Amino acid sequence: MGSAPYLGGGYGHCYSHAPEKFEYPINRLTMEVKRQLDVLDRHLADHRYMCGDEYTIADVAVSPWYGGVLLNRGYDVAEFLDADSYMHVMR
Repeated sequence: MGSAPYLGGGYGHCYSHAPEKFEYPINRLTMEVKRQLDVLDRHLADHRYMCGDEYTIADVAVSPWYGGVLLNRGYDVAEFLDADSYMHVMR
């Protein structure tokens, strides 16, 4: 959960805001975002929230970035990341 803002900022910058688009950092960060989304999706398949059955600060920390990306509220990347394939993340 601590890597979401750091990774999200780097990914968003390289994908959407960088003046020059370089394939390597976009691909590298995309794969890491997808890896984290997969880990989160598998975790939430068996748990209601990040830390079990109670909504905690951990959910507050991950919801804005992961949820925003998957709902296409940030960087316009939901289709690129195949957001619909993550059945349990922020749904």
